[in-house]
Amino acid sequence: MTRQLLLAAICPDATALAAIGVTARGQLDWDWLLERARAHKVAALLATRLVEQEWAVSLPEGIHNALDEIRSQAQRRAVWARRTLQEVAGALTARAVPFLVLKGSVLAEQVYGDPARRPFYDVDVLVPPERLDDAETALVALGYRFGSPVFRALDWVPANVLPAGPPDALVSEPLARALYRIYHHHFVYMPPKGDERRPVELHWHVAGPRSFPAGPSALWAHATPTVVAETSVQTLSLEATLVYVAFHAMEGGAVDFRLLHLCDVAWLLARFGHCYQPDRVSAIAAAWHASQHLARALNAAGDLLGAPGITAQASRGIVNLLLHLCFRLAGDPSQIGAPRARGLRGLADELLTETLWELSLARLPRRAGRRLLTVWRNWLPRLA
Repeated sequence: MTRQLLLAAICPDATALAAIGVTARGQLDWDWLLERARAHKVAALLATRLVEQEWAVSLPEGIHNALDEIRSQAQRRAVWARRTLQEVAGALTARAVPFLVLKGSVLAEQVYGDPARRPFYDVDVLVPPERLDDAETALVALGYRFGSPVFRALDWVPANVLPAGPPDALVSEPLARALYRIYHHHFVYMPPKGDERRPVELHWHVAGPRSFPAGPSALWAHATPTVVAETSVQTLSLEATLVYVAFHAMEGGAVDFRLLHLCDVAWLLARFGHCYQPDRVSAIAAAWHASQHLARALNAAGDLLGAPGITAQASRGIVNLLLHLCFRLAGDPSQIGAPRARGLRGLADELLTETLWELSLARLPRRAGRRLLTVWRNWLPRLA
């Protein structure tokens, strides 16, 4: 029942939550519900829906207060995200740097209808690779600084070139820049300490070359003007946005999966489903090597969140059924990220989930292999 409430509260259909009777409220595990909502980045959406449908009136005081705090934080973050986007857009425009606004900023306002429902940690902008230096200059002029990762966060760097260093130590800026440019797709720029503006992810692409072989020009071909935060910007077209959020939802594997990104797919379909041309969506997905990401995301959005469907090319046929079966066997997405059993059993469960997830995208289970290699390296000294 608690899982049913979570999915009903975050799905696009506002009536789904009302279908859960008042008598069921005493059977809910609120600790599990809030933990899963926070882990999957849908706590603000959950809290807003519960308040909108007057569930909060009859809740225990501790849960009521927790929901109020979640909504307050989301509203405050939305205000600063709006200001951040306005400043960044102004600085880039002043330097004649073309840019696309991606993900959260656009989705929160144009799809969810309220930025406090769909809070986001940072503002994502994409610039042409040849204008990256100019874009960095613009951010520095706003007081932002380059954000170097810690060594433990370099899991996207191939093992054969992975630099050694203390797990929690910062990577030097020159080394971080070199690794980002070769193996990644964006820099992170941080505001000064104590400044409530949001961090900025400065993209030259949306994924690394192995995951997204199509060049940046494939994205710019689908640029379209819009208005976000009362600011004229460019973003991806409706069809391209759907493919991109589906790719983003599935690409990170089970370890990075969040229900929020699947909500993005479901809410897009509910809001603009009548506008989509399935053949055009399929063509974009094929050009971006994201057909299976799209098919799995559409399947999952329909199964879990009741999203209206569109029939993309990769969603047809026996192969799709087999790949979808792999995804279903990978486990309940709402449980992904929950604590696992310790020891070999937990590791086996993790590897099986990652393997099935990657097979569902019609690719070899490299993530599971890397995870096994990491475990082996950690255990090898103990066996010596």
